Parts: sequence; C-alpha cells; structure tokens
Amino acid sequence: MMPKPIYFYYAIILLGVVFRVWGISEKNGFTHDESISYLSAAGTQGEYQKLLEGNEEPLELLVKSERFNFLFTTDTFFSFKTIAYDLANYDIHPPLYFWMLHLLVYIFGVGFKIGLILNLFISLLFLLGFYRLSRELQFSKEQSLLIIGVWYLAPAVMISTFEARHYELFGFVSLLFLLKIISASKKEKLSVTDNIQTALLIAAGFLTHYYFLIVLVGGLFFITIKKLSRKILLYYSAAVILSALIFLALFPEFLTFLSGYNGRLNGDSVSVLIKAKVFLYNLFAFFTTIHYGKYLTGVILILIAMYFVLKYKLYSFQNILLLRISTNFVPLFFAVWFFSAFLFLYIINITPNQAVGGEYFSMFWPFFTISIYVALKKVVGVRPVLKFAIPLLIMILVYSNIDQIKNADYINAQYSKEELTEINKADLVIMTDKRRGNLPRNLYWTMSNQMVYAGKKFVVSDLDTFNKIIVLGQTNQDRKKEFFANGFEFIKSTTNAANDVTLFERKIKHASQKKEIQ
Repeated sequence: MMPKPIYFYYAIILLGVVFRVWGISEKNGFTHDESISYLSAAGTQGEYQKLLEGNEEPLELLVKSERFNFLFTTDTFFSFKTIAYDLANYDIHPPLYFWMLHLLVYIFGVGFKIGLILNLFISLLFLLGFYRLSRELQFSKEQSLLIIGVWYLAPAVMISTFEARHYELFGFVSLLFLLKIISASKKEKLSVTDNIQTALLIAAGFLTHYYFLIVLVGGLFFITIKKLSRKILLYYSAAVILSALIFLALFPEFLTFLSGYNGRLNGDSVSVLIKAKVFLYNLFAFFTTIHYGKYLTGVILILIAMYFVLKYKLYSFQNILLLRISTNFVPLFFAVWFFSAFLFLYIINITPNQAVGGEYFSMFWPFFTISIYVALKKVVGVRPVLKFAIPLLIMILVYSNIDQIKNADYINAQYSKEELTEINKADLVIMTDKRRGNLPRNLYWTMSNQMVYAGKKFVVSDLDTFNKIIVLGQTNQDRKKEFFANGFEFIKSTTNAANDVTLFERKIKHASQKKEIQ
C-alpha cells in the first residue's frame, strides 16, 4: 500500500499557490504580447493598428504622453463586438479570454497584474479540474494530490499564470472537454444534457484558441477507439454541429478572419534537426530552468521511456492494442497524442518558432505528469518513487521556481526602478520601436504631461529646448553623433527585456526646458 503523507501533498499544492502569488507581486511590466492583450481588452487594438499602418498622428510628432491615453482606456462595458472585430482583422486569436480580461480592465483599469490575477483564479479551477480528472482515471486521493501538486509546482506550468495571455484558460477548457470525453467513454448511455455540455465545451475551446482542433480530434479519436458505434458517431456529430452554431453565433467575425487569413500562423523556416532539438529542450524544461538540468532530465526520461517500452514489449502492435484495456491507457494516449501533434505542427512550420513548451503546452502537461508518474512507478516501484524521487523532484522544482521568478523576462518584463526614475525625470522620451506591442508598453510608463516622440524620424537639431532626453529603443552610432553635434553628451546606456535605454544630457543647460505642444 502507498503511504499517506497527505499533509505533504497539500503542502506541495500550497507551494504552487505561494510561488504564483510571489511571482505576481514581483511582476514589473508588460511583455510584448501582454501589451497586445490589454489593447484587445480595452477594445483599441484596431485603432492602434490603423495608427501604425497609416503612420498617423500622434506618431512622429512631439506631443504630450496623454495623447496616447486612448490606447489603454475603455469607456464601454461589454465591448465584445469591437474586441472580436479587432481580433478577427488584426490578430490570430479568438476572443473569449480577452472578453474576460475586458471586464476586469473596465472595472479596475489597465495594470500589468490584472491579467495575472485572472490567470491565478483560472489556475485554481484548473487544479480542481485536474484533481477530478485524476480521480476519474482511478488514482487514489493521495496519488491524485501528489500528481496535481507536482504539475502545479512545475515551472513550465506556472509560466502560464505570469503572462496575461489565454493559455491558462485554454488548458483548463481543454481539460474539461477531455474529462467529459473520458467520463462518456465509461457510460452506457449519453443524455441530451451531456450532448449540450459537450457542445458548449467545444465552442468554449475554439473561442479560446484555434489549436483546440488538436484537442477535439484527439478526444474524438479516443472515444472512437474506446466505444465505436453508430450512436456515438451521431452523438458527437450533433455535438460538433451544435458547437459550431454556438461559436459562430458568439463570434461571427471568425468568417472575416478566415477570408483575410494570409498565413499569419506560419512559423519561420528552420532545419528539422534544430526544431526537434528546441522542441525536446522545451519539453524537458517542464521540471527545471537549469540549462544542463534540462539535458540531464531528457536523458533520464528517455531511458525510463525505453525501459518502459522494452519491459512491456510495446514495440509489438499486439501489445499496444492490449494496452487499450489498461487503466493507464488514457493518460498515455493523450500524452502521446499531444506530443505527436505539437511536434508535427512545429516541424512543418505551422507553429511559430517561439511557440513551444511552457504555456503553449498547457493542455499537454497534465497528461505528461500522469504519464511520468505511471512510468516511474512501473520502472522503479512505488516506494523508491515516494521516498527518493519525489522529494528530490520537489527540491528541483522549488529551486527552479525561485530562479524563474527572479530572472525570467516575463516577470522582469520591463524597466528597473533606476531606469523608471530616469524616464520620469527626462524632459523628452523618444520611443523608436513602434512594433505592435512595444510602443504601448513603453508609453504606459510615461507621465501624462511628459513630452514624448514615438517614431524614428525625429531631428535632433529640432530638440533644442530639451536638456535631458531618454531614447527607448536602438540608438545607432549615426544617431549618437547627431546628438553630440547638437550639444548633447552620452550619459549611459542599459539593456533589459524591454528595450535599450539611452540617456543624453545637454552639456550647457537651457533655462527653459518646456515646449508647449497642443
């Protein structure tokens, strides 16, 4: 029998909560993608995109920062249609998460911790859902608490909470759908209520991320293997059709997205070997943020997997078919399914190069965690796992989370306190980077009455009334020479996760530092 140090399992889960709260408290700015999330939530992504495409005012002008306040301001409650329209025309994501974020932004305003608090709440629901799934898969209460505790403490899972993006929600909705499928595979008869619930979950999945197609196909493939019949085919066909009607009723702008789609999901072309290496490296990052630790983890997992395959002779197709009746078939099936689907999409350049591991695998990690537990238990036995492997793993996870919170770019996403002080003291802030998410997140830190210039066309000789100028973005040698030629001296330059920060000060200060701009 398995020992029951249940307090230890609850402590692991509590650690996951504590680290999330700590990470949220340490968050100091927007990432590039988060900036876009908040534009979407405010219903201004379309306005901003038109501004960029037309290079319209107040871009490339000396203005007060307040001229850009509209980007992060929403005066309309339930701006769902505007958000959906903007996402369909200027983005690649469906609107459900951004609708939820919009409600918080309307009430509390834009702040880089608002989305993280929403994610924390979703993560707790995700935790409960995963516990329910584990129990559905016939793991004991103690086993289930251990499995979800390790998952919740894993740094690759925790990252989803620390960025105001839709991946936490995507993983949660995917898990609910698969839980429904797994539960249905054990029932003799499925009701109309079950059908409606399944349809709603499918619609919610596609409203969260288009990659829900992977989840849907995997779920339908699983139910076909477990319980193929004419009734099952008709049942799920009806659920899919109903979900499509719900999806289009809530998000008719999807048809606009399809008609205007020009390969926006495609990744860059990189060699297959490099892609495979990056994919596996990010897979092994589930356990640790330590560079060489990821390789060591990979070697250990590969050896365990090989031993597992050889011990149970899973190189034989007949034995694989026999595995279908095993209680461990379900987590292994979905772990292999998601691994194969993600690797395939990544190799053929459908998935962008950076979209691998971490939050992008949110629906995969629960099944990965269960599969690792099952494999360890089968290979080395229950007692060694509990006595040695789990305590060692928890220590590694704790260390990795401390390292992640202190050093990760998505937490330390922007400027240090010293840099912010310099920015707020500057007479003029020049922002040379107008890429989609970078300009808004830089503007967020400027004071409303502060002079700013967003663009690269500024002429230094026209800045004769300013004594202290901060440039956020790259400043090449020619630009530096232009500053020097107009009486400025280079003070210092720093580089962070957001931008280069370069400070210039006039050698001979003007008495007046203000220039009235309407």
